[in-house]
Amino acid sequence: MDTNTKSETSETNGSNNSESKQNDTPTEVDATQAPAAQKEETADPHKEESNGAGEPEKTEKESVPVESKASTPTEENGTTQPEATATEPESSEPKDEPKEEPKVRAQRIVDQLLAHKDTRPSKQVKLAEADITFLLNSCHEIFMSQPMLLELKAPLSVVGDIHGQYPDLLRILTHAGFPPHTNYLFLGDYVDRGRQSIECICLLLAYKLLYPEKIFLLRGNHESSNVNRMYGFFDECKKRYNISMWKAFGTLFNTMPVAAVVEDKILGMHGGISPELSSLEQIRSLTRPCEVGDDGLLCDILWSDPEIAFLGWGKNTRGISHAFGPDILKQFLHDLDLDLVVRAHQVVQDGYQFFADRGLVTVFSAPNYCGEFDNSAGIMLVKEDLMCSFKVLRAAPTPKLVMASKP
Repeated sequence: MDTNTKSETSETNGSNNSESKQNDTPTEVDATQAPAAQKEETADPHKEESNGAGEPEKTEKESVPVESKASTPTEENGTTQPEATATEPESSEPKDEPKEEPKVRAQRIVDQLLAHKDTRPSKQVKLAEADITFLLNSCHEIFMSQPMLLELKAPLSVVGDIHGQYPDLLRILTHAGFPPHTNYLFLGDYVDRGRQSIECICLLLAYKLLYPEKIFLLRGNHESSNVNRMYGFFDECKKRYNISMWKAFGTLFNTMPVAAVVEDKILGMHGGISPELSSLEQIRSLTRPCEVGDDGLLCDILWSDPEIAFLGWGKNTRGISHAFGPDILKQFLHDLDLDLVVRAHQVVQDGYQFFADRGLVTVFSAPNYCGEFDNSAGIMLVKEDLMCSFKVLRAAPTPKLVMASKP
């Protein structure tokens, strides 16, 4: 079964600094006229090069009861003694507060994170440390209960890199639908680069706890302690909470699934394929919790890139993992009886970009990436019949500096 594609483009503009509301009226464009579909064989994907941290624009005691004991009348020397009353002293230990149901607590966290989405989406949300720990512990159990290779049903929406750009994550959910009204597959890289990684990952974890079969979160190469120690997440956790919080996130990241297959035809992961990958069973058999090494199957799934400039396997310009040519991708699809690989990991100008005769598509969902690119954000919509379309959140033009005239 071939996976059909068309492009559905949202004309809302994004910017890294504005906090005004966005125009939410999408328009449809036929895939044959979509710029990204035409450029697939003419431009190499952009590599994530910036390590800046630009802010994305917004498109947004209860007292203890005392028991009385009445003594029974007794007779002494023939006379009836008066009834005596004894009381138990009130306990000095505080009573435990009633426990909050997990779903109720998760919804309260979501409500807190969404409180300013329409007015000040870039406003930092100070979650209680106990609430974050609750999310980490709860989602640890969920991740470990689900397989390393998720088997998903359509319809669903596929989202690429977020990189701490919280206002843009809110824009994506606004345009594609908040859970549980829309099913989601996120391809990883929720943290680093942007200023609000904690809000991004905590909102998605809270939704995962509320709707574990509606939203699925794959691991990206930045969900690894040796990477996010250097690119912003460590510093954010240390500044806003403590180093122990960063370590707790790392423990959770080591349990996340790394790939998903949709209706046995669309394979999703963060990076790409591997020379070691000849069967999906190899992904299923990966053990957790696990750190990401410098080579091997897990490393490649999170780090490898397509490369149009050569055939076969080659050296990855990132200095880690591999790059693969269109011939490798086509043979991989044939051998595993797949129609499409969808991945993230690279900045692409129009939010999505095809490779190898539409055998692979890169989806990148952080517009105005790091404040240094003018790229758009893409979302891939997979319908029940596996027809794929794309919703694009356009990037705002870079504002020009105007020099004030001298008086």
